[in-house]
Amino acid sequence: MASMMRSTLSPLRRRPDRERQRGSVAVLGAVWLSVGVILLASIDIGNLFWQKRELQKIADLAALAGAGVVKALDTDKCSGTTRETVVANAKANGWQSNPGTSDDAEVYCGRWDKNAPVNEAATPPDYFAYGGTPKNAVRVLARRNVPILFVFGSGLASRQMEATATAALTEPAAVLQIRNALVTVDTGKSVVLNTIIGGLLGGSLNLDAIGWQGLVDTHVTLLDYLDQLKANLGLGAGTYDDVLNADATVGQLLQAAIDLLQRNTNTFGAAVTALQAIQAAAQAHPVTLRLSELLGVTTGASTAALGLDLQAFQLVQGLVQLANTKNAVSAGLGVDVPSLVGAKVDLRIIESPRLSAIGNPALAKRDPLGENRILVCTAQVRTLASVDLSGVTTGIMNAVNSVLEMSSGLTTLLANVLNLDLISAVNNLLGGIVCASPNCPESKITYASALPATVDISLEAGGAQAYVTDYDCTNAPAKSLTAQAGTPIAAVRIGRISNAFSSTSRPAVAPVPLVEIGYRRAQYSSCVLSILLGSIGCSGQVWYQPSGAWGAKSTARTYVVAGIGLQVDSPETTGQARTLNFSAPPANRLPDVDVAFSDDDASFQTVSAGDLVGQVGTVVANVGSGLKIYKSDSAGTLGSVLSIVLGTLGTLVQTVGNLVSGLLSPLLDPVVNALLNALGIDLDEAKVGARLTCGKGAELVY
Repeated sequence: MASMMRSTLSPLRRRPDRERQRGSVAVLGAVWLSVGVILLASIDIGNLFWQKRELQKIADLAALAGAGVVKALDTDKCSGTTRETVVANAKANGWQSNPGTSDDAEVYCGRWDKNAPVNEAATPPDYFAYGGTPKNAVRVLARRNVPILFVFGSGLASRQMEATATAALTEPAAVLQIRNALVTVDTGKSVVLNTIIGGLLGGSLNLDAIGWQGLVDTHVTLLDYLDQLKANLGLGAGTYDDVLNADATVGQLLQAAIDLLQRNTNTFGAAVTALQAIQAAAQAHPVTLRLSELLGVTTGASTAALGLDLQAFQLVQGLVQLANTKNAVSAGLGVDVPSLVGAKVDLRIIESPRLSAIGNPALAKRDPLGENRILVCTAQVRTLASVDLSGVTTGIMNAVNSVLEMSSGLTTLLANVLNLDLISAVNNLLGGIVCASPNCPESKITYASALPATVDISLEAGGAQAYVTDYDCTNAPAKSLTAQAGTPIAAVRIGRISNAFSSTSRPAVAPVPLVEIGYRRAQYSSCVLSILLGSIGCSGQVWYQPSGAWGAKSTARTYVVAGIGLQVDSPETTGQARTLNFSAPPANRLPDVDVAFSDDDASFQTVSAGDLVGQVGTVVANVGSGLKIYKSDSAGTLGSVLSIVLGTLGTLVQTVGNLVSGLLSPLLDPVVNALLNALGIDLDEAKVGARLTCGKGAELVY
């Protein structure tokens, strides 16, 4: 019975075990199937990532190849060599071109400019401008259809992959800087600087030598200064080009320098104090400027190029001089010349300076004086001195009297040239005529008289310049930069000058009368013949008066017919143009643009104008050559020059010339040495320094 029960229950007991085994196999099969699907999907996903990476590599290499040959005038979608180079490079790296299908590529030429973001919201920001000029970058968009190998087979046989790459040429950058010769400031120079800088701003300054020297010794980086100015002007989203071209007052531009230096007040305390005083003076005649008028920075200059070093003193000089071209203020300056007590000199900036210039030498080379020029220059200054000649009037009168003693020359001049019936002296008044009043004939008696004149002297000086014409980076790190330099100009004008500062055009110079020449009408009341003496005796000498009556000689009416006038209008005097060649090695002769300029910088070269001061001095010393005899109207206004042989009058002209030259020559030294040098203008030479960073070929930028 028991065995029957075991036999009957055993199959029932084993059936659940087999079912459990079949369930385990199903689960295990499902697991392995899932693993298989995952593995296959992983292969597909891995293939997609690999294909994406390969496609990106193809796009990167193609963009680099295209950027290496991009032309400034390529079309927006590239053309010719550029596109062919991109496609050939992509094919060489495994890309299959199927134009018009999903397996295609787009090639664009444009400009990559980190100072001009096209899509600043992108991450990272996009600086590629399609079709931007001058073109320096290539963007490649490559597409490829990647087949799906194992999964997603329900209608999805492939997936399109895209890869974008942008490559740009690293452009060369060059810097020129024209240097101010002022290195140290003493008490005497500080007085001159206070007068000039304050006067040009239309205000006043009272800085001591320490303050001015603080500015001379302080340097700022242009990039830091632009960042500070950008913040001060609220140009948060603006580029550096926007900052350079933003309207700002002199006060705002100086405040940016103050804020920048105040980050380290302990070091730059004297400079900050000086800047604050100058800023206050600038409020007298506020004008709006653009920093780009002072610093020549070409559009899209690299950040490295903007690392240029600026001397705070030169920055102040430049801003003040630029402001003076707009504020219609002339600086009145006292000049200490013993022979010219109380002489005043007015000064105004005619052309503003350009202290530094930054740009791409490759673009500058194409058109050295065009839009992309790299040019620096000193200011062009016009001074006007008005000098009272009363100090030499006595000497001129003595010379006139000497000529009158030999008066035949003067009489001949007036009689022959002006067709006047004149006699030279009262003693020859009647020449033997016997008469009685009122029948005695009237005669015209010549005279000459020195005039209490004021002569104007205008000196226009400055304008030294240099600009890039060529560069060479083919054998880097060896490199060279070529610039054409023009030496300062100078022009002297002496005479009567009006509206000297009304415009930048050449002022008109009229002759200033120094000696008046004419005649007086005279007669005697009677002349009788002395039988005993055999001569004629005359009495009752009278002179025609302005009222129409006859009276004393001292109040007689004068008839002005001629005069000796002074007029000098010299042509511009310049030195010889010179080519400047900067080269490295050695590296300090032409450093990279991010190397700051120093006081003993080895890159600076001197452009000599020869003895330009001496040439100007010669013009003043030979001022007698500007003395001529003019026809005059009755009011004494000089007209046309009389073409005559001077004869005896030549002695008078020479004597007057020597007297005037001796009075004016001492004025030249303080004007040139004190005033112009304080403005950074040296008539004899200019110093130009340079920097050059060569481009390093194409690089991926996006």
